[in-house]
Amino acid sequence: MTDMPKLRSRAWFDNPENIDMTALYLERYLNFGLSLEELRSGKPIIGIAQTGSDLSPCNRHHLVLAERLREGIREAGGIALEFPVHPIQETGKRPTAGLDRNLAYLALVEVLYGYPLDGVVLTIGCDKTTPACLMAAATVNIPAIALSVGPMLNGWHKGERTGSGTIVWKARELLATGA
Repeated sequence: MTDMPKLRSRAWFDNPENIDMTALYLERYLNFGLSLEELRSGKPIIGIAQTGSDLSPCNRHHLVLAERLREGIREAGGIALEFPVHPIQETGKRPTAGLDRNLAYLALVEVLYGYPLDGVVLTIGCDKTTPACLMAAATVNIPAIALSVGPMLNGWHKGERTGSGTIVWKARELLATGA
């Protein structure tokens, strides 16, 4: 049988060469509700990079998905820690959300590098969150699963279901007919 690889998180929670910092990290995460046994168990700590928020409706359904991911990580024997990714919403940001991809990337690199994560699940779904998250995981060289959850959820307008772009095409057709 092969030896299990050494987990990054062990440097935070089980480092005999740096007892003072280990004690500090343990104290902080014990306050979070994790037990000493969990933190020193050798279970992998898996981050959930959450791109959903009320500011970015295209990824809002990731909020529900993250809870299911958390349960799955626990069932598989890991410890799940969810954290937010800088929100990106192309149609709601002025003047443009173009630079937000780079900001999200930089912030995610800092989280992945600076916290005791052994791997990460990236919730992605648009042309900004996808490259930001993938580039960050590649930069830090951390094991990652990119979970693309598809298009944003549909909404309703005047009793009609509308999706991404649907209402624009219908309005264009109406305008062309002179309505």
